[in-house]
Amino acid sequence: MKRLRSAGWLLPVIFASVFWWFPPRGDDAYYHSVSAVEQVRAWQEGAVFPGYHRGWNGGTGSFAPTVYAPIPMAIQGGLAWLVEDGQRAVGLSLAMALLAAAAGLYLATARVGAFLLVATP
Repeated sequence: MKRLRSAGWLLPVIFASVFWWFPPRGDDAYYHSVSAVEQVRAWQEGAVFPGYHRGWNGGTGSFAPTVYAPIPMAIQGGLAWLVEDGQRAVGLSLAMALLAAAAGLYLATARVGAFLLVATP
């Protein structure tokens, strides 16, 4: 159990590398990656929490991204700005969400086994 605690710092590195090399694919992942890129574009235009994205639907615009909570959209947008890739930003935000949930459970229970139960999908 002591080895498991000392190797706990490897888990974020493993998650980040797995979601970096194998980002989520599929229709929903595509939609989220486009949302992350559009969030960056809205920031470049001066809107912090945009209510309308004019780059959607072939340039006609859409209100669709406003149905999501602004903090996860901002995290995905920030990651998309940092790595310059929407799909990898979605994968890294998924890894961050899993690690945050695992850390919250670990802090709530103070057991390493509970941390690994949540951290592994």
